[in-house]
Amino acid sequence: MIPIVINNLEEAKCLAQEVVTEAGEDFVYVRADGYCRYFAADRKPDCLIGRMLARKGLKAKDLNEKEHGWYVRSLRSEALGVLECDDRTMDFLAFLQMYQDQGEPWGQVLRRALEACPADEPDAG
Repeated sequence: MIPIVINNLEEAKCLAQEVVTEAGEDFVYVRADGYCRYFAADRKPDCLIGRMLARKGLKAKDLNEKEHGWYVRSLRSEALGVLECDDRTMDFLAFLQMYQDQGEPWGQVLRRALEACPADEPDAG
C-alpha cells in the first residue's frame, strides 16, 4: 500500500469541507461500539477523517481491519505508515477528530478546526 498523501493544510481543509458539505453541517458522528471507526463494518468510510482519507484513495483493507480506536496521529507513525502530511496538516486533522469525538456537529467541528489552524500561520518546519 502506498501511503495516502495530503500535500498541505489547504488540501486538508478542502477535503474536510467536501465531506461536511456532503454529510450536512448538522451531522453528528455516532461512534459504533464506542470506537471512532475510519471505516464501518460494511467497509464504507465512516468518521470525518475516514471519509477524507477515502477521498484520497484509502480503502478499509489498507488498515488491516485494525482501524477502530486509532488516533489520527498514529496513522502517520512508522508502525502504520498510512498517512503522509506535514505537522500543520496533522494538527488540523487532530482538531477535527477531537471535536468530532466530543459529539459536535460536523459544521461546528470544521469551523473550530479552521479557527485553531489559520492559513496565514507560517510553517513551523
